Amino acid sequence: DTDLYLYVAIYAPNGDKLAQDWHFSGTDLTAASVPQTGTYTVVVQDLYGTGTGDYAITAVVPDSQSHVDNVDLPSGTSTTGTVGFGDIDTFTIDADAGDDVRIAISEPGVDTDLYLYVAIYAPNGDKLAQDWHFSGTDLTAANVPQSGTYTIVVQDLYGTGTGDYAITAVVPDGQADAGSVALPSGSSTTGTIGFGDIDTYTINATAGNDIRIDVGEPGTDASLYLYAAIYAPNGDNLAHDWDPTGTDVTALNVPQTGTYTVVIQDLYGTGTGEYEISSLVTP
Repeated sequence: DTDLYLYVAIYAPNGDKLAQDWHFSGTDLTAASVPQTGTYTVVVQDLYGTGTGDYAITAVVPDSQSHVDNVDLPSGTSTTGTVGFGDIDTFTIDADAGDDVRIAISEPGVDTDLYLYVAIYAPNGDKLAQDWHFSGTDLTAANVPQSGTYTIVVQDLYGTGTGDYAITAVVPDGQADAGSVALPSGSSTTGTIGFGDIDTYTINATAGNDIRIDVGEPGTDASLYLYAAIYAPNGDNLAHDWDPTGTDVTALNVPQTGTYTVVIQDLYGTGTGEYEISSLVTP
């Protein structure tokens, strides 16, 4: 901590000041839905013009364009990252119009001064969903409006906290996801939800069938709040439910013939634990 009171402002190409803020240690600042195409100016100084000190700064325009140090995160992929001082991380994932983009993010068990903020942006730059929590969160952009590359932004809510995190992104549709497991009708298996984790399973059904999924913790209550959902091949969420120890989910009279996706995760994106899952397709 120095005698520097960090002030930052964003100016449009025509000179209009669009956003400003200050804090004695740092801040997060966004100019939303900017009015012009062109070069924007970011001004950084001491609030009073008298303080001195070092600072770290990151700038992001989240759209379909590539970002420096961006990480591609195909559906079903989990990875880890670190938010440093004045840091913003970005990830990209492809989705078709009408799909859901699901995110689970969590600190890996050790609480730090990081207040995890995550947002999902459409290819045209529109912010579709955002949330934050001091340890992690679950975030879904439902029924996305465009086909293309979506950007996930991860940072500290205030721009000053630091720490590690784990993140998983899923677009549940008829396409194969990284790490997905086939769950034929009548089969059972076990799985584990880690920090910031989402598991997916696939099951084939014929239009008019019912799909039943039963999921539960194996006797030991963990921090896991089990959430289960069934998605159609076109990406529609047909049924979902959650419970602290397990739940049964049924998609009645499914609309298409094809491969359905079952999503299993912690309701809040932060809990962990083991579970057992069974499937049944009935005519």
